[in-house]
Amino acid sequence: MITIDYGGIQMHDLLEKLGKDIVHEESPNDPGKRSRLWFYEDVEQVLTESTGTKKIIGIKVNLPEPAEITLNPECFRKMVNLEIFINRNASLWGHISYLPNTLRLIKWDRCQLQSLPSNFQGNHLVEFNMPRSHIRQLEGFKNMPMLTSMNLSGCQFLEKIPDLSRIPNIKDLNLSWCTSLVEVDDSVGRLDKLVQLNLRGCVRLTRFATRLRLKSLETLYLSDCERLESFPEIEVEMESLWILHIRRSGIRELPSSIAYLTGLDTLEAWDSKLQLCPNLSKFCLKGCSQIRKLERFKHLPKLTSMNLSGCQFLEKIPDLSRIPNIKDLNLSWCTSLVEVDDSVGRLDKLVQLNLRGCVRLTRFATRLRLKSLETLYLSSAQVKVT
Repeated sequence: MITIDYGGIQMHDLLEKLGKDIVHEESPNDPGKRSRLWFYEDVEQVLTESTGTKKIIGIKVNLPEPAEITLNPECFRKMVNLEIFINRNASLWGHISYLPNTLRLIKWDRCQLQSLPSNFQGNHLVEFNMPRSHIRQLEGFKNMPMLTSMNLSGCQFLEKIPDLSRIPNIKDLNLSWCTSLVEVDDSVGRLDKLVQLNLRGCVRLTRFATRLRLKSLETLYLSDCERLESFPEIEVEMESLWILHIRRSGIRELPSSIAYLTGLDTLEAWDSKLQLCPNLSKFCLKGCSQIRKLERFKHLPKLTSMNLSGCQFLEKIPDLSRIPNIKDLNLSWCTSLVEVDDSVGRLDKLVQLNLRGCVRLTRFATRLRLKSLETLYLSSAQVKVT
């Protein structure tokens, strides 16, 4: 009767009907005295007439067709045990003066509220989803120790993310396409339980966390942040981060601390203004599956090691003459690599050059003047060295 499939719980229709009948019998004539509300006429009555009571622990608004409901400002006042509020498709209009502090889950798409009631504490809130809402500020988010997920994607009036240091257990923060967002507080860079951070499409964002200490972070999306020009310094090893998207962003430079991203698999930076930090000493994008092209490098006098091994779609190595002190160049198993620029043959500090497994490589440096070279690997590469 109950199955678990792909992480979700499936219930047989008969069992669902039985459960709903039991709840209805709790108070056949007064929906405000039932523990759960889902039938749209009952929900509308409770929200417009403020007839809810402490009996209610869950509400789901799911109308037969999208429609407007004008909220009574006091509609939640007596629901002091409400834990779940889900709005599927209603346009809920009006001001509310109170939200129960017992709430654990809020899913309220296109919410018309500009802010949460000032008396809402949210101590028990676990999931807060208000995508495409009218919310303008989050000053009420002072102390939410149980919150793990916040989705404010598409909130076009939201301008600032305040101090979130008292939301220490958040794992998923989605701020994508908040087109008025200008500032994200530095505290976001210290949320060490954070796994996913999405700021894609925040076209007015100019201030992001200046430093990152996000040991649990796996994905970071900054693509289409056109006005964001700098990338944060990375203060600790962030080995969990494997996806970094900065395409079409205004980011001009990656700091030398990018070397702390030891688990990075995918870096999307096309159509960006990216240049590498002149103090960079090691550049590792091992196994980055999205890299297809490298632009000509600017002067990087301190760079001594470059590892692009396993970048299976990389087709060409550009002019490297402005990286004069490189000692270790690893291009092994770049299986789409066809051409390596002649400048590689004149890197007189180069000690190790690895082109093993570059099965499509046909053009290599035509002449070698590599006085310091100790090892050269060309096995499985279709080239001739002269």
